[in-house]
This record gives sequence, C-alpha cells and structure tokens, in this order.
Amino acid sequence: MIHVHRLVKVGAGLLIDEMLEESKKRHARIIEALRANPNARAVARELRDVSDTTIRRVARKHGILLKWGSGAANKDIIVEELKKIAKG
Repeated sequence: MIHVHRLVKVGAGLLIDEMLEESKKRHARIIEALRANPNARAVARELRDVSDTTIRRVARKHGILLKWGSGAANKDIIVEELKKIAKG
C-alpha cells in the first residue's frame, strides 16, 4: 500500500533541496558579479532575476562593501566598517 503522506514528505523534501541548491547558485552568481562591480543596482540590472535589495543582503552577509552610489542601505555597511576602524 502506498502512503500518500510519505510521498508528499519525500516530494517536499526534494523540492526544498532543489530550492536550497538554486539559492546557493544564485548567491554564487551575485558574489561573483559584486566582485567585478560592487554596485548593487548595476548587478541587479545585469542579473535581471535578483532585486538590488537581495544583492545588498548577500553583500552584507558576505562582508562585501558596496559603492556609495548603489543605494542607501549599503551606507550602513560602510558606516559600520568606519565605526570598527575608529574603535581600533
């Protein structure tokens, strides 16, 4: 006898695994693009399927500093870095 709820759990697990793998690939693409051009909006335009907000979040998570002109949210990153430098 086939248990439908077990099939659903297995299917959902595979779907989650696929989503996580896709997310890792997307993060790798974002990081690569940011290393070439640390401007969140320009990278968003280049990649087309990722918002500049997501790009700023990935940059913050991975400690990548962005250019001043790439959005207000990245200024927080630079301010935090300046505070760290000032503290020594």
